[in-house]
Amino acid sequence: MKWFGALLGILITVFAVIYILLFTSLGNGIIAPIVEKKINESLPFKASLKKFELDSSSFAILLQLTQNNHIEAAGNFSLFAQNLNAVYRVRLNRLNELEELTQTPLYGKVHTDGNVTGTLDELLIAGKSDVAKSTTDYAVTLTEFSPTDIQAQLRNAKLDTLLQMAGQKPYSSADLSLKINLKNIDPEAMDGDIVLNMMQGRINTKLMKEDFNLTLPHTDYTMKLTGELAGKQIKYSTKLDSNLAYIFSQGKVTPDPLEADLKYEVNIKELALFKPITNAPLRGPFATNGTVKGDQKKMRILGDSDLAGSKTTYDVALQELKPHRVIAKIDDARLAKLLYMVGEPNFANGNLDVDLTLTNLDPDNLQGHADVKISKGVINTKVMKKSYNINLPKTTFIYDLDAVLDGQQIGYNTVFASDLAMIDSRGTFIPKTTGLDLSYRLAIEKLELLKPITNAPLRGALNLSGTVKGDKKLLTLQGRSDLARSDTTFKVKLAEFAPKSIQAKVKRLQLKNLLYMVSQPNYANALLDVDVAITNAKKGELEGKIVSLISRGVVNGDVVSKEFEFKPMSRVTFRGKTETSLNGDLIDTKADIVSTLADLTVKQARIDLAKELTTSDYRAKIHNLDKLYFATERHLKGAMTITGDLKKGEHLDLTAHSKTLGGNFDAKLHDESPPKNITLFP
Repeated sequence: MKWFGALLGILITVFAVIYILLFTSLGNGIIAPIVEKKINESLPFKASLKKFELDSSSFAILLQLTQNNHIEAAGNFSLFAQNLNAVYRVRLNRLNELEELTQTPLYGKVHTDGNVTGTLDELLIAGKSDVAKSTTDYAVTLTEFSPTDIQAQLRNAKLDTLLQMAGQKPYSSADLSLKINLKNIDPEAMDGDIVLNMMQGRINTKLMKEDFNLTLPHTDYTMKLTGELAGKQIKYSTKLDSNLAYIFSQGKVTPDPLEADLKYEVNIKELALFKPITNAPLRGPFATNGTVKGDQKKMRILGDSDLAGSKTTYDVALQELKPHRVIAKIDDARLAKLLYMVGEPNFANGNLDVDLTLTNLDPDNLQGHADVKISKGVINTKVMKKSYNINLPKTTFIYDLDAVLDGQQIGYNTVFASDLAMIDSRGTFIPKTTGLDLSYRLAIEKLELLKPITNAPLRGALNLSGTVKGDKKLLTLQGRSDLARSDTTFKVKLAEFAPKSIQAKVKRLQLKNLLYMVSQPNYANALLDVDVAITNAKKGELEGKIVSLISRGVVNGDVVSKEFEFKPMSRVTFRGKTETSLNGDLIDTKADIVSTLADLTVKQARIDLAKELTTSDYRAKIHNLDKLYFATERHLKGAMTITGDLKKGEHLDLTAHSKTLGGNFDAKLHDESPPKNITLFP
């Protein structure tokens, strides 16, 4: 029997050691560092176990997570009955110190107190909290450590405090109440209800102005959401009501697998309120209502709207929650309202009709048809005057676009016709490759209309027609124009939308019409013929020639005298020729201008694009000095020839030399200074 006594002694010794380690202050001191180490192994920062007291029927702990956040718990337990009766106290005074644990930046503080009672098979956790300055009660039943019943009531929480806790600015304030009654949270057999109320809501208009440049009126709102959980299904009803928007929806939703049967109604009095969400400059009212039915595989959204004062209907079919087919019809929308809605000035008004059918939304295989019409269009001349300083007569217009989407190709036919201009184009467009094969025709009665685009004071009429073929790699534009009553043809090749080569022929262009077009006085009239052959238009690699011929030139003496305050001048006729060659960064021009007043010859005028430098020689021969009386107001006799050079870089330098009055005349001009270093001697 000695072995039995020895075994009994060993068991008593082991039990005594375990008892001492677990249930005495001496043992607690040994185990506490071990427990602290195990806790820190699961935390991203180092916590400190400030108190660890454990005996056979009670315990007390104090865990300091960070300097300002700690958890306390104390209570009684029974190892044999496996029951627990404990209280806890959580003080999280600096939530930002727990970011490594929460994995999201939180701010502010949260306090909660409560107790835990029951057995290991079923525990009840009941407590109170002041989250977001609320009065919150909660009770959670754990069955085998899994939540089976959740009761919570949050009263008078502050929405602005919640936003600040989540690191957001307090764009809105409200009193928030939430009641949760979940008797079963098993996704297959849910049972319970949820009620959320937001009262005395108010938008912070000052912050909306500072952060989003939105000027909103005083805005109050209320919101209510109710949800009933039954099996796999959630029945809900939600309503948001304010002086800017009314949103209502109710129906049934099954989360997994997803099914929906609901209706919605949206009436927004001011779209600008939603700029933080849409990130678009929308404004004005908008209303729509409709239904959503289906599941994740197939879902359908049907609705109608008063978009821009229209009668709009839409039908959107989704597959796997992605748009598969869209049918939309807009009848009698007001163009002015639509422009206002998208944040644009009221350039025009009219009736807009859109008929859109997209049967396949795959970007690589688009299928559908779009018909867009604007009728009874009127350009707002006051806005055009205010925005672009353009004086236009009353202008009406119509617009029609018929487009067919066929795979990667879009075929279209469009016409814009107005009192001032007509644009007609048809052809095909491939968005993916920017492929174009189209014809165009442009007839403008008043070029002033294009000032917002050209930013130039153009005026008069212009007709243009031609074709565009190719893609982004190589695009060819061909056309014909009556520029300044000429017969002009051109062919331009673009590589990556940059000019590659230019060919153009301008025949019998009338100078007086060109001067009128560019808003210059009618100094003269002449016929101008230009032949452009630029085989390489790339910057730094220029190559080509330009030849210009001027014939039948006549100076308008009355206009010149008036513009420059000269005396009346006699009739002056002129003709000339210029030849320009392009080579790399160099543009060289030689010119011969012959007139009844003077002849001008330039052997080489050079523009160096790389150095931004212009140099030129010149020779001017005045046949009869007395013909300059209109400018000199003195009767002079004889003729004069002046030669010199011009240089224009950072500064302007001009030299002049002539033999006159039996001597030499030399002058130098630097920038805007008067001539100096003039010598005149016999």
